[in-house]
Amino acid sequence: MIITDGELEMKDDERMRRIAELRTDMQSKYRFCREFSKDTQLMATQRSVEHGEVNRSKKIHGLN
Repeated sequence: MIITDGELEMKDDERMRRIAELRTDMQSKYRFCREFSKDTQLMATQRSVEHGEVNRSKKIHGLN
């Protein structure tokens, strides 16, 4: 609706400003998603390492 003339009561400069605002908002959300994904991958790796350490410790101490 924003980019189609006649759909909304906006002048071209208003439409361009709104598109720029939407672009900025989407870039912010994209950066958040990338960081969140990176953080969750790191957490999964850390959990895997910790799981291995727990299992090694159990073997050393003769626990199941």
